[in-house]
Amino acid sequence: MLLGQGELGYAISIIQLFRSGASQLHHTPTILTKSDELNRFIQVLKSQAPPVRLHRPTIDLKLTFNFISSLDGPLISLSHRQMKLTFLLGIICFLRPSDLHRIPFSSTKVTNTGSLYFEVHCPKEKRKHRRIIKPFELKPLSVRTIQRWIGKLVRISTTEPHVSLRSIASSLALKAGIPKDDIATMANWSCSAVFEHHYRREHLSLNSISPTR
Repeated sequence: MLLGQGELGYAISIIQLFRSGASQLHHTPTILTKSDELNRFIQVLKSQAPPVRLHRPTIDLKLTFNFISSLDGPLISLSHRQMKLTFLLGIICFLRPSDLHRIPFSSTKVTNTGSLYFEVHCPKEKRKHRRIIKPFELKPLSVRTIQRWIGKLVRISTTEPHVSLRSIASSLALKAGIPKDDIATMANWSCSAVFEHHYRREHLSLNSISPTR
């Protein structure tokens, strides 16, 4: 069955997903996961796949920021104000939509110096397999709504699909001269290598290159 999927033009990732799903239902899953024939078939498909562009240009968000600047005044709707806030918090603090979803209203305040303070309760990152803060929610917006707003604003500046705001923001920060270690700390990554290998748009991914033998 899986061999036929390659002839139908399915992407390699889809074929691997089929194998993973089938192995979950098979009474002897190692027949699929350890199959030399199937592994060779996937390797052949990978070698025949179209070349992958290793460099991605930095996205200029000028058009998006111009649009956000226009969202001001007493006639702007609450939903547009929320959209503006989620985007600005996401790009300034390198937050995911799920992080923005986990900001309880009770944690937000403006300090004496005029700074905005808030907490993200139970983000994806953990410390020693434990959640960082106990979750507390007050009718938060759904992650999907936040993600849709951010996607709508990013599409003003680029047609590239499935763009991560964290990737754009961190790459722009590096381009502006912010040290990589500071970027990793702000984004709550374990080290700067995570940013280099998974988020930096201009980085030549070493994981994508296999040595010539």
